[in-house]
Amino acid sequence: MSQQIEIRAAGSNDVESLAVLLGELLAQDSAAVPAVFLAATRDECVDHVRELLAGKSEFFVAVLAGEVVGMISLEEVHRPARVGWQAASYVNMHLIAVLESHRRRGIGTRLIEHARDVARKRGVGGVRLHVWEHNEAARKTYEALGFSTMSRVMGMNVDLVGLTQK
Repeated sequence: MSQQIEIRAAGSNDVESLAVLLGELLAQDSAAVPAVFLAATRDECVDHVRELLAGKSEFFVAVLAGEVVGMISLEEVHRPARVGWQAASYVNMHLIAVLESHRRRGIGTRLIEHARDVARKRGVGGVRLHVWEHNEAARKTYEALGFSTMSRVMGMNVDLVGLTQK
């Protein structure tokens, strides 16, 4: 790639750009899995981004030629040992998104590399994420970067026809 991708902390001046990214992400997911996801209006995305920026996760943006073209949120997790489970410390990645017009240019990879670098600097043992089955391109990218499936959440629809509510 000829242009440099900058990864920096997101701030209040990025709300509009983050809302566009969130809107694209929700539109893609709601089209693929309408039983789970809902598309959102611009205003809903702006409000949600403001809530997210005020929360406990850290947001970072990918900037290319002065334009915000990607985002990722990171949350450091420390889970103590408990019956049946080892203690674990890791960085959990959420809301990884790249503008559709800028995909396949290494921007998502740079965001994930940034998450890995954050984990290393903080001395936590790994990076984790959740990815939906329909998002094959993302799954392939994650696998190419060294991620492997640790668990799988499965669902089943239940036929409610003929049931009455009490």
